[in-house]
Amino acid sequence: MIPSSEDKLARVAAGEQVEILKIVRLIRDELKLVPNKVVDEVADMLKAMDLGVGARATDSEGRSHDARMPVEPGNAEEAVMPSAATDAIDRASHELEDLNSRLQEKRTAMEELSHSFELRLKDVEGLESRKTGLEVEVADLESSLQKACSQLVELESKKASITEELGECRSLAEQADAIHSLEEERDLLIVKESELIGRCEELRKRNAVAQSLLDRLWPTWFKADAMAEWKAEIETGISSDSSPATGLLFAALHSFSAALHDEDPKTLHDSLRDVGRRLYAWLRDKGITDEDASTIAETWARSINQECLGRGEIEVPVPGHAANNQWMIFQPRGGSSPDVLSVRSWCVRDSLKRPVHRAEVTV
Repeated sequence: MIPSSEDKLARVAAGEQVEILKIVRLIRDELKLVPNKVVDEVADMLKAMDLGVGARATDSEGRSHDARMPVEPGNAEEAVMPSAATDAIDRASHELEDLNSRLQEKRTAMEELSHSFELRLKDVEGLESRKTGLEVEVADLESSLQKACSQLVELESKKASITEELGECRSLAEQADAIHSLEEERDLLIVKESELIGRCEELRKRNAVAQSLLDRLWPTWFKADAMAEWKAEIETGISSDSSPATGLLFAALHSFSAALHDEDPKTLHDSLRDVGRRLYAWLRDKGITDEDASTIAETWARSINQECLGRGEIEVPVPGHAANNQWMIFQPRGGSSPDVLSVRSWCVRDSLKRPVHRAEVTV
């Protein structure tokens, strides 16, 4: 049986639609670019146009055809596809072209990515090679670092030893400086000691001269043991520069010592009067009572009388005894003979026991 023109046209259209669906599904499945709704719209259009291939019949030549598509005789040449199927095919064709274009772009992009991937792969291979070299260098550096660490440990040990030795050296240096300072101080002390020894020697010589001179100035009677207490007190008073009375008594005593060597007895008698006056004034300055002053004056008078034996003597008035105008000077008062109240100076007699300087008293 020879198929009609309409049957052929329907079969061709059905085959093209089937191929379009296959291509769309293939692109969708492989590239996931076509949404499912496009495929579903094409399938729905085909069903609506009733162009799907149904039960297949086989003609006498062994070719199959769709049994649901009737063909009227004499209209095979005028049979045309429905407009809806044509629009769907056109739209599918446009979408297929767009998909092919996009697929070509993707392929180009894939080729570029593949080329870039190959370049990156080569870079990775170079980096792997460089990594291997760096690993070798790192291993060498680690070995060098270990050696350096070992050397550092040795250096630290040597540093500790050197630090300890340096501390000992500093301690020795400090001790040496201290010793040097002590030596300098010792030298200075030696110089000062020498200077002090020289000064002491000079002072000793001066003191010896002064002591010799002082011994010569002091009267012989005043250097006796009985007068040692008064002599020491006068010397102490002179060195401390206490009162003028001490200095005047000291001068009077040395004047008396010089007068002993004078041939004129008047000089001796005048010096004895001065010693008496200065003695009583000194005792008053020390706060000694008149009675005690009289006792002290009698002690001095006994020593002086022994020294001046044959040239003159001293007589000491005693407070409470009767005043005598023959060897005393006083301001008389009315009434009977008055008693002595206080003494300002003793009486000095000559070699014939005559009063040369009468005692000065108050009654």
